[in-house]
Amino acid sequence: MKTDRHGAKRLLLFICVYLWLISTACAQVSFTIATKDGKSRFRVGEAIEVEFRFQATEPGYGVWTTSLVRLVRRPEFDHFTVEPSAGVADPLIDSFAQMSGGGFVGRVPEAAPLSRTPTVVGVPMNEWLSIRHPGHYRVSAETTRVVTTDNPPTTVTLSSNTIEIDLVEPAPGWKENSLRQAVRTLERPDPPEPRIGEEFDPRPREVHDADAAAAARMLRFLETREAARALARFYEHGPVMAQSELRAGLFASPYRSDVIAAMEEAISARDVPVNYSYLGVLIQLVNLTRYGPTPDYTPKSPDEIRKWMDEVEKPYRDKSQSTEPEYFKRLADAIGTKEGQARAISLETLTNRGSQFAGPDLQKAIAENFAALPQVSQQSLLTNGWASISSPAMEPVVRSLAGGNSPLRDSALVRLWEFDPGAARAVTLDRIRKADIVPGPYNDYRILLTLTEATLPEMDDALIMAWEQDKGVDTLIARYASERASGALRAWADRFPGGICNSALAAYFFRVDPTWAASEVVRLRTASPESCFINLSPNADLLMSPGLERQAIEDLENSDLMIRRLALTMLQNGGSAAAEMPLLDAFVRRQDERLDDGFLEALLNAAGWVASKDTADRARAACMTDSCRKRLDSARQSQQPPIKVALDPVLSGYAMVGAVIVRGRKQFESKIAQFPKGTVFDLGTTSPDNAYRKARLDEARKIVEGAGMKLSADEHR
Repeated sequence: MKTDRHGAKRLLLFICVYLWLISTACAQVSFTIATKDGKSRFRVGEAIEVEFRFQATEPGYGVWTTSLVRLVRRPEFDHFTVEPSAGVADPLIDSFAQMSGGGFVGRVPEAAPLSRTPTVVGVPMNEWLSIRHPGHYRVSAETTRVVTTDNPPTTVTLSSNTIEIDLVEPAPGWKENSLRQAVRTLERPDPPEPRIGEEFDPRPREVHDADAAAAARMLRFLETREAARALARFYEHGPVMAQSELRAGLFASPYRSDVIAAMEEAISARDVPVNYSYLGVLIQLVNLTRYGPTPDYTPKSPDEIRKWMDEVEKPYRDKSQSTEPEYFKRLADAIGTKEGQARAISLETLTNRGSQFAGPDLQKAIAENFAALPQVSQQSLLTNGWASISSPAMEPVVRSLAGGNSPLRDSALVRLWEFDPGAARAVTLDRIRKADIVPGPYNDYRILLTLTEATLPEMDDALIMAWEQDKGVDTLIARYASERASGALRAWADRFPGGICNSALAAYFFRVDPTWAASEVVRLRTASPESCFINLSPNADLLMSPGLERQAIEDLENSDLMIRRLALTMLQNGGSAAAEMPLLDAFVRRQDERLDDGFLEALLNAAGWVASKDTADRARAACMTDSCRKRLDSARQSQQPPIKVALDPVLSGYAMVGAVIVRGRKQFESKIAQFPKGTVFDLGTTSPDNAYRKARLDEARKIVEGAGMKLSADEHR
């Protein structure tokens, strides 16, 4: 009993101290709310702007000033209370539990410091509460925006004062006028993207984007039947900067049946393109109507996660999974009525998950309508989506793109090599001769570096001229220029302050004159410490040479962290098996653990070797931290046979062997041959869903079995 009394006293003392600390924090930090400009009278359907005001009488507190737009079911910081609560709804109460909008912005790096001068955060209350009936209301809020500046910070929960507002029926015509205004704004197309090299004034674009977002918010808060149909009309078919607001509005609308009806009508409309995002949101809305909201994700521990997935997530998924094929079939049935870009985009959507409903002519239809697709869609299909559309019908498409001036000619050339290597080689040589480097976001000219020749001496003069004209052909020079070009290139390097460093020219000189290149790197780094970086990513495997490998190994001991990091990446992606032991020795000798992850990644997931048990054991013994040892153990566990091979194609890629990306058939063959004879590989499914995937699978099987390896038993089901 005596012990119990003492324990109770200690518990009481702890509670008292905790409450004192909380009360002290609350006394030092104040949180009040007020309507913007002191306005107290609002129309039903009008935006209600509220200001959160924070002050601190003592230093040591900050406030998060971001996350002002709520696009998820569970708001990050704020909670409103309204009395009376009748007729008040949470507009996103049953939205997808983990939904986040396209325009959602995360926290700023640091909370804004608080002082006696108020920090004001504007919050649209309609994001959290929809007051749908006229009346007099009392509003208060609770927030966790304030944190201490300790490391780690502590969250301070604060409650606000109460404000009073009146909601009134809008005057006749106000809702209709607001709707027309919003629609007129959303009907204005986005301004064209600026062309590379042209002068661009961003201000008109910024005004357009702000107006579009405001118009979408107006539709979202009006909450009328007509606004619901307008939300559906412009979702994925209106200005880009309006889309996150429109998406949230589709979930928030009290007229969900009207939203669904309008979106279903668009599926059959002749001139409405139906993309994957549009169809996905419609499917989510239908599932909410049929099966209720998706469950909140609540577990924390691994056991709770497994239980939640088995008992909550899986049953919901099982009962709702029939909705997706139902709506993909609707779209497939409507394809014949669609025209132009609407048909092209809708066909692209079917390649995602609805190809089984579109029939055997889907690939032919994609090829026939490919030119009508937006450029970003064309690029996606030529890269990540290629397995879904590859067919003989696509050969004329990629031939035209690869040989022309399209920004997609790199991606198309990758595919032309699959159809007609002779034609692809001719295009490749012509582009090298012309120093034809694709500008803009689709630049990936690695495909130009993959010819079998060690050098192309006949290209020397053209490449040097292009280099002197600042055409950015250093990687082509590094790959193909002969030793004959070294005089002109060395003269240029002597004139340029950076010399051979900070470009792929370093790879050229290490290939043709490694002794001079190494001495030049020493000279430049001595003259300017923390400089002369050698970065060949993602082409290290094509540009590596014995001299460059020696330099990379030497750089593992450099005092500059970035030079060491780049050396690790270079050896991981382009180093030979001879680099494994020097790399391991450098890891053992290192003075700190800042690059441990990079060392382990390079050692265990290298393209040029398979780490031996001795390498793993020595590396584990050299680990300085438990996290290093755990990472190594986890990586080793994942490398136990059967070794998984992923064959889904990506641009300039061929496959994943374990955790290693291999780029091309030749490197795939080399990687497979590095494993001990008889190693078991798992190539995935035995039932490819199309001819392209079947051909890739058959090719990989031949390579694996031809190298003396085995296939997983699952391969022979």
